[in-house]
Amino acid sequence: MDQCARCGQTLGVGRYCVNCGQPRDGALDDWRTDTAERPAVRPAPTYPPADPPVVPPAAPPGPVAPPPVFQTPPQARYPMYADEPDVPTEHGEPGEPGGPDEPPLLWEAAAEHQERAPQRRRSVLPWVLVAAALVLVAVAGVRLLTSGSDDEAAADPGPITQTTVESPRGTATRAPAPTPTPTPTPTEPPAEPEDVAAAATAAAPTTAAPGRDVDGDPVRYDADNMLDGRDDTAWRAPGDATGATLGFRLAEPTRLTSVGLLNGYAKTDPGYDGYTANRRVLAVEWVFDDGTVVVQDLGTSRSVQSIDVDVVTETVRLRIVSVSSQARGPQGRDYTAVSTVRLLGTPAPATR
Repeated sequence: MDQCARCGQTLGVGRYCVNCGQPRDGALDDWRTDTAERPAVRPAPTYPPADPPVVPPAAPPGPVAPPPVFQTPPQARYPMYADEPDVPTEHGEPGEPGGPDEPPLLWEAAAEHQERAPQRRRSVLPWVLVAAALVLVAVAGVRLLTSGSDDEAAADPGPITQTTVESPRGTATRAPAPTPTPTPTPTEPPAEPEDVAAAATAAAPTTAAPGRDVDGDPVRYDADNMLDGRDDTAWRAPGDATGATLGFRLAEPTRLTSVGLLNGYAKTDPGYDGYTANRRVLAVEWVFDDGTVVVQDLGTSRSVQSIDVDVVTETVRLRIVSVSSQARGPQGRDYTAVSTVRLLGTPAPATR
């Protein structure tokens, strides 16, 4: 048993004398209070299986000395990386496959994974996008600077009047709403020309007195007979009607495309032919509101003879230029006759 160097008291298991508190020799050099760096002692590996552990002999029975009264608690100290030296072991060096830190199989798997893993590279895509954006901005700026005033004037549809709106917070300028483009009105197809003479009225400078037909029935020769569409009725004037003018007033201004007449009395009865018994019109002049004059020569046809025109008018004047001679024989009649007048046209667009 050791004895205290100061008072000679027998020392127990503590580091200080329980009598006077004198530290025993070498107590201050304990590793728990020393701050010097020293290699850490690694525990023995658990593989491969080692020999059975050696159990230290049990302490002899007897009284256990109490801990020293004035024992100072040890200060906490944490191991540092420098405390773990590379200590060779029977399984290899630390950090190598088969070393004490890791089983050999884990080391091989880690090395294989590291060889297969691709190296990480920095992507250049963000830089490419930034460069493209800068190029677009530069091109737009060059176009704005180099565009001429002529292009701006051509693109400008005209002065735009701005509307100023006053509010409690200030005055704001508001651009007017764009003017809507008018929808074009669909154009109606041109109507087919039709005979407008039935709706007109006729006037003649002279008219023959009424007569009687072969049956003894009265017959009238008014100017309206030329507009009834019948060939067996007629306007008739006594003698040679050369120079006479017949007038026709239309229901509205009309674009005429064709005018014509049946130039004699086309009625026939048993033993009577009105076309050869009366005088026939041989030539006429058509006169319209705008002063247009159309000359028409007529033959010996028993149907309406027409001529094309293109005028807009509301009145038509038919001037007789020449007629045939009186027919000879007992059936001859000294009368000038016109059975039918035909006027083809459509209402003028300005009056629709």
